[in-house]
Amino acid sequence: MCNNYAMRRGQAEILALLAAIDSVGNMPDFPGIFPDMAAPIVRGATGGGHELVLARWGMPSPMFVQKQAAEKRADALRKKGQDVDAERFSALLKAEPDRGVTNVRKTDSPHWRRWLTPEHRCLVPLTSFAEPNQVGGLPGENVWFALNEDRPLTFFAGVEQRAWTGVRKASEGEVTCDLYAFLTTTVAKSQTARTVAANNIVNSGFMVAATLLLSVLIALGLTIDDTLLMVAAMCLLSAWLARKLHKACD
Repeated sequence: MCNNYAMRRGQAEILALLAAIDSVGNMPDFPGIFPDMAAPIVRGATGGGHELVLARWGMPSPMFVQKQAAEKRADALRKKGQDVDAERFSALLKAEPDRGVTNVRKTDSPHWRRWLTPEHRCLVPLTSFAEPNQVGGLPGENVWFALNEDRPLTFFAGVEQRAWTGVRKASEGEVTCDLYAFLTTTVAKSQTARTVAANNIVNSGFMVAATLLLSVLIALGLTIDDTLLMVAAMCLLSAWLARKLHKACD
């Protein structure tokens, strides 16, 4: 995901669907939600049930990411002739802006395990989301995805952290705020068979369509040599697309 999604439905629809308590008030329209923006999520309420709240998009980054950023700042200071001892480095690390992680993928990581328990789960309402156009698109061009052309309300699974204290932006300084991120992990082993079956159905459909197309082309005079060349070209295209998808998943 290219860190951009939209929520164009009103809060009344969310509240009615999930029987949630409204803790937002007058919720604005969200034609574009980007990292660190405050956006709606539905989470467990303190007294029971569910509540609709606003939280900032991006869970706390792993400590090694923050340390690497702080080390770069420390190196820049050393090049200017300034001494950076352990105490000053600790201050740099504390002041280092944490821009957050918008998509939690590696659920086996010790950093993320603390937020995989039920009390940290949430739903993120949306109507569409964007992905980079990797097939002949212009630089920076996105492709938008939704359930259908009407872009109805749907949800992503998410995790959330309440009352996080730290620095999100240097201009803000230290703040205390609620955070969330999408939970976009691989399919569970118990669900693998369904995924493979769905993939087989899709492949079968393409095989039938390719057979019909080839029959038409042969009837129009396509030779065996031309057919083999076309198949080879399609194989190369499929391999290229598969590599693009694999890199996108990483």
